[in-house]
Amino acid sequence: MGERRSWARLGGFILVGCLATIFGCLLLLLLTGHFSVHYTADHDGTLPLWLLTVPALLAIVVTRFIPPTIKWENPFRLDPPRTRLEAAWLTALAALFAIIMVLPGAPLWFLIVKPVLLIAIPLTLFWYLRRNGGKRERWRPMTPTRWIAPLAPAAVFLGLTYLLGAYPESRLIPDVQTILIVFLFNAVIEELFFRRWLQTRLEAVLGLWPGIVLAAVLWAVWHIGIQSHHGVGLGVLTVLAGHGVRGMFLGYLWARYRNFPVLLLVHGIINAPFLLTGLR
Repeated sequence: MGERRSWARLGGFILVGCLATIFGCLLLLLLTGHFSVHYTADHDGTLPLWLLTVPALLAIVVTRFIPPTIKWENPFRLDPPRTRLEAAWLTALAALFAIIMVLPGAPLWFLIVKPVLLIAIPLTLFWYLRRNGGKRERWRPMTPTRWIAPLAPAAVFLGLTYLLGAYPESRLIPDVQTILIVFLFNAVIEELFFRRWLQTRLEAVLGLWPGIVLAAVLWAVWHIGIQSHHGVGLGVLTVLAGHGVRGMFLGYLWARYRNFPVLLLVHGIINAPFLLTGLR
């Protein structure tokens, strides 16, 4: 019981620190007059800061009140020692990935470093631990409600984001091959690592919201290396504010419904604004 309280106390400190970081960066942007910011490495266009944060915050509220009101599901709570070890390793890999992405020439390594650090090494870790006596986690079967319910907050987030926002055209050519590559290297790899693997274990170790928010910050910080071409300081503030809030929404969507396909759908559309701008 004492050990559990210690981890819960640590989770509380992490929650406060991460929230202070995200909303502190948002406040600094507002106080310094940066009401429109560069939000992607794909082009030099800007978006209103509120458009990168308000839809996600409203979608979090909608997620809270849309059923199912099921008991918090986390199979990793059944094996605390292994879960803490895996959470620590995954957190270290996330931090290492963020560090590598700020090094000179990092974009040239992106297609190799990302799948190696975020997919190959974690899979090797999981295989090794299970080979030495670890049990495979079991998830509850999906129900019709869990398939339908997350569509409401997803619609709120995507609707407000894209119907109200004048997104600049992407520099990428929206052919099928490009769309599939962007979807694989962004939505699939990132959601598999940061939400399904990392966040779920952090939830079990630290608590629900500390796990969500810490995973959101770790997901946000790796973008600093590719989105600081207009200034490192401004890049850090923009990434932690914009991606931090969006990461909280994606994390809560995953924690609430455990519906991975909908999570991939939302993230995939976030990374493909040229699809929606072309439909207007």
